[in-house]
Amino acid sequence: MAGSLTLVFLLVVCFAATAADNHHNNMHACKNVAYGKSAVQSSEYNSEKYPASNAVNGDLTDFSHTKKEKSAWLRIDLGEDHEVTEVEVFTRPNCCGGRLHDVDVRVGKTANFNDMVLCGHFHGPAHVGEKFSVWCPSETVGRYVQIQAVGGSETYLDPAEVAVWGHL
Repeated sequence: MAGSLTLVFLLVVCFAATAADNHHNNMHACKNVAYGKSAVQSSEYNSEKYPASNAVNGDLTDFSHTKKEKSAWLRIDLGEDHEVTEVEVFTRPNCCGGRLHDVDVRVGKTANFNDMVLCGHFHGPAHVGEKFSVWCPSETVGRYVQIQAVGGSETYLDPAEVAVWGHL
């Protein structure tokens, strides 16, 4: 595909059932609520080539990239609270998948990592071009999603894309 792969979600449907007073369920379709949203990272390896915004632009051929550091992180601001059901993290398609390991995925109403709800932990290591998914506990609501290396050693954090599946 001539140098450019575009992340396309052909059909992804997730449902959140909420019981109504008459005991019927209402179903709400999820969407990638992170696409095009604001993102920041703990450091910038090269802010012109690898900004945090690359992780939420829908393009799997570019990526965000921190410097090598302990507890490297990427935080996405969804702009408002969403019920988050799943977070997908895509590794780079051409290199360095093994760098992604020992990361926590958290969701919160504030940007404070310690106040966020743990959706899950990925032990890894990942592989080049791999995607891993973390499912959040039922009724996890927040504005911020953070992926953070927690293994204790210095590492780079350089995901190609992060998709956050949720709804208002």
